[in-house]
Amino acid sequence: MDTNGIRHALKRHGEGRERIPGQIPITEADFLKVPEIIANPDVVAYGSRTKTGGQAVVYGKSLLIVSQNRLI
Repeated sequence: MDTNGIRHALKRHGEGRERIPGQIPITEADFLKVPEIIANPDVVAYGSRTKTGGQAVVYGKSLLIVSQNRLI
């Protein structure tokens, strides 16, 4: 991932720009988590081929999101 990749991700998939239903927009804070995900992934798998024909590698981290709503 380089500067152009980060710029592309924010421009195409950032707040108010993500067009895929159900997808959460990416934020700058998400990129700060990348070193931790790469250092301690829950899964590592081959991804699709890149535009230049290289083999992409996907690092994944499982997230547990807990939400509690209360009416008072």
